[in-house]
Amino acid sequence: MDYSKFLDDSFEPKDWINAAFRANKGTGAANDQYATTLVMKLQLLVQEVNSVIEETSREVVSNLPRVLRDVETIKQEAALLQDQMKHIKQDVQKVEQDTSKSMQALLQLDTIKSRMEQTAEALQQADQWTVLSSEIEDVIQSGDADLLTAKLIAMQQSLRLLASVPDYDDRCQHLEALKNRLESLVSPNIITGLTSGSQESTRHYVEMFTSIHRFEQMQRYYEHFHKSLLSKSWAEHTQVPDKTLPQSLALFYDTVMSTFHSQMSWCAGVFDEPISIVCQMLAVSLESLEKEISSSIVQHVDNQDNCLQFVMQLKQVTDRFAQTLEMALLDRLQSQENYSACVMPLARVVYEPYLPFFRDYSKLESQSILSELDKVEMEDRRYIDTSISKLSASVSQVFKVSRGVIDRCSLLTGGVGYLAIADIYNSFFSNYATEVKRILVNLGEKFRSQPEGQADLDSWTMFSYALQTIQISGEIIAEIEELDETVVGDILLTTDKLSVQAATPLSDIRVIYQLSSEQILLLEQLRETASEKQSVLPVSLKVLRSLSEHAHKLAFESVFSQIDKHLHGLSESEVWMSESAGGALTTDLPTFSLSPQEYITQIGQYIMTLPQYLDPFTTETNAGDNSEALSITLAVKYGRLPYSKLEKDVEHLDSIWLESVSRATMHTYCDEILRISEITPHATKQLIVDIDYFKNVLDDIGLDPIDQLVSISELLKASPQLYANASQNIPKPLSTTIRTMRRIEN
Repeated sequence: MDYSKFLDDSFEPKDWINAAFRANKGTGAANDQYATTLVMKLQLLVQEVNSVIEETSREVVSNLPRVLRDVETIKQEAALLQDQMKHIKQDVQKVEQDTSKSMQALLQLDTIKSRMEQTAEALQQADQWTVLSSEIEDVIQSGDADLLTAKLIAMQQSLRLLASVPDYDDRCQHLEALKNRLESLVSPNIITGLTSGSQESTRHYVEMFTSIHRFEQMQRYYEHFHKSLLSKSWAEHTQVPDKTLPQSLALFYDTVMSTFHSQMSWCAGVFDEPISIVCQMLAVSLESLEKEISSSIVQHVDNQDNCLQFVMQLKQVTDRFAQTLEMALLDRLQSQENYSACVMPLARVVYEPYLPFFRDYSKLESQSILSELDKVEMEDRRYIDTSISKLSASVSQVFKVSRGVIDRCSLLTGGVGYLAIADIYNSFFSNYATEVKRILVNLGEKFRSQPEGQADLDSWTMFSYALQTIQISGEIIAEIEELDETVVGDILLTTDKLSVQAATPLSDIRVIYQLSSEQILLLEQLRETASEKQSVLPVSLKVLRSLSEHAHKLAFESVFSQIDKHLHGLSESEVWMSESAGGALTTDLPTFSLSPQEYITQIGQYIMTLPQYLDPFTTETNAGDNSEALSITLAVKYGRLPYSKLEKDVEHLDSIWLESVSRATMHTYCDEILRISEITPHATKQLIVDIDYFKNVLDDIGLDPIDQLVSISELLKASPQLYANASQNIPKPLSTTIRTMRRIEN
């Protein structure tokens, strides 16, 4: 039976009992009998525990006096120990006071001894310097470089101990002059060793120069040797007559990579840090060629039709070289912790020839895309239908050009050019918008006067052409909004590189483009704008969205021009001075005997016909999610029709157009009526009939007449006797004008 469970802090009686009975199932004994046995065992256990507790208690009581005596004894011994520690402390303080003068004397003696030893050593070294100086000329004459090196090392050690002598600077200059003579002595052998590729010989001279603190000079010998080889290689590649500059540059970079791999293996047996040495050698070599490479690029760029595209080709060659070099470095840099210092100068010098183009990217890109824009044919100066077709086709061509900016910005500037992309696009789309507006103005002029040699077009054909320009403006808006989203996404991808640690400086855009802290800050701000889903091309969006308003204006003028023709000169018509119809006196005839004049019936029929010509336009709008529907929706969203007060709902486009044309007709009609100088009673009735007809037309299309037209109708219908009462709630200038027209006396 397991009694250990009773000691658990989380002991649960129910669980223990259930576990005991589950264990009994295997024995076959009855539960009642098992329970009786279990209770008896527990009672025995309780008795045993009680006995143990009683025995332990008796032992504790019997041992307690002895424990108390031991505690008292320990207390007394602790007090005695404390007393003795105080006496010892006093003794130590007394010894320190008695011997302090003796200790100071000993310290002074030790200081004197040390100074005497230093003086003796300095005298010995001074004597050694004198001896070495007298021997050095004979060693130089013998030409034994190793012995000369040993003498110079000894002189270095002597000079280190003579730092306080008055002629220390003169001795330093003398030692440097001797090192120069050693260098002159061994320099031919160094060049021979580098030329022959002798690791043993070169390693010997590396150790020699290191021992006399001239390692940097030995490194310069190595760099100068390979710099001359690479310079010769560049000259050979660029002088090949049938090779383009990108091909020559690629071949030169192949030579550089071959040099890198061969020198990494060779330097491993010569220098202690071969990667640093080889990277520095390549950086120095490429830096010496920077002016020649830049000059070649500029010379070839001047002969190119598209200089930006040519620079991109060259940079792609350089990018491939940098990636290959970076991969080669990563394979060898795994065991090196601080490699950025040696790779940084190399990364800078590789892209140095392109820095002028990086800095002038905005100007070069603007020139490039504006020249491409000039090549896009947008207009036919003779035929309207062809002109609109070319304008429509130009949208995809223009935005293909604009999307090329994103690719070039990423490839040429690594995305840094996004700082100027808004200005580039603003200039480009401003020119494009100006050209589109000019074409719309030309179309408007062609609508008003048909081009020579072209059959006359009816007003509805011109209106359908004008509606197409609205759709084209919508296509432009859809394209610029999509372009803006693309630029935002690319900006986020590019600026992510700023927050991610590059594998080496060769892929760090801050290094290869030599970004200033201000440029980095501007890129971070641009990222914040893009990450908040804000537009990065607000000016371009505004300029191109305004084209919809110009297209709507063109379409409105094309459809309203026919109404304007009917109303033009209406105020000067002779009918307003007529006293009869057909020669009979009709002054007393009722108005219902008169019929509306032709001008107003033609206007009414024209307005009633408008929806059926808008039907193809509205059908495309309601067709679903196709591009035409999206274009028209965007055009309506950013366009504006004169006199329209309805919300811009593409589902009720016909209602918007009817309202705009009808309200424009009412305003123009009212203006013409108010310009009538005098009207006869008969003509007044005729005008009332005309106005009532027009009001019926408005009622048929679900529109109310404007207040001014209603007021004119009321004043025309009022008899001279009741005119004053009828004009009470009407603006005085209007009532006065109608009174004068009707010759009603006050």
